[in-house]
Amino acid sequence: MDGTGNSDSDAFSSSGDWELLWTYDCAAVTDGHDWLIVAIYRQTTPGTATLFDEIHPGPLETSGVTLENHADSVAGPTKGTFYLKVVSECVWHLQAKSLS
Repeated sequence: MDGTGNSDSDAFSSSGDWELLWTYDCAAVTDGHDWLIVAIYRQTTPGTATLFDEIHPGPLETSGVTLENHADSVAGPTKGTFYLKVVSECVWHLQAKSLS
């Protein structure tokens, strides 16, 4: 998934652990905010989703990998259907990759 600005991804499914590879470049942003926020939502029922995790790297972090391999009482298991919500004025690239 590539883009500039705010965007929502299509839904994707995972049968287990997965990672999110991300990069962003704010060089073209001259007036505004130079950040990347990625909210990861899990579909709980058709048409309903809950926040699963959130990525908001620091200003000097322009790329990284976020491993989604936890199961806890708040986030739940990594198996399921997810979508990403991006908030940024920058150019960005995201890739969800299964580890199963």
